[in-house]
Amino acid sequence: ILDGLANKDPGQVPQTALLMPGEPIDGPSAWTAHTVGDATWRVSLSEGCRSELLGVLDRLRAKAWALEQLDSAHYRLSQTLQIAADTRRLLDGGAGFVLIDRLPMCGLSADEAKALYWLFSNAVCRVVAGAWDGRVMHDVVDLDKQQGLRVRGDLTKQEIAWHTDNGFSCTPDHVGLLCIRPALDGGRNSLLSVHSAHNLMRERH
Repeated sequence: ILDGLANKDPGQVPQTALLMPGEPIDGPSAWTAHTVGDATWRVSLSEGCRSELLGVLDRLRAKAWALEQLDSAHYRLSQTLQIAADTRRLLDGGAGFVLIDRLPMCGLSADEAKALYWLFSNAVCRVVAGAWDGRVMHDVVDLDKQQGLRVRGDLTKQEIAWHTDNGFSCTPDHVGLLCIRPALDGGRNSLLSVHSAHNLMRERH
């Protein structure tokens, strides 16, 4: 969960953030599958950026580290920070989602992959907790269980209905996913533009 209103008291949230827009929403965030183009959501990492991140990882391997203590501001990551800024601009002023193509995952352990993901996410914006227990990152994996009150849907192989992550609280600006190992079957993610959904509801109702 990245930045946004997730860690604020509801009384501190501007009332304008809670109001339904009274008019149709226009712009790049109101997209459909037929209108959105690759340039509005795909971000390619340069070789320089990958090299910077792997260089940090080499330093981390030489000492003990805790994920939440890693801060992109503490390392020389000029190219990474530039790409992170471009990513933030697309998230805030573009389609509202991006695909990062891609972190250098080959030969990395799961913990090392998460460290690179954390560093890049931290460069995009501040990372905050996404669960009541304070966790900022958790694994999405099939535990061969059925979804229920004490079992999250992302720990099963069941299809999950459309939803907003962290919708039980003040919704954050951005949510991130890292694919460490593609699923043997399934595992697809679907996205929709809530602004297009808003426009469609206004049109039909």
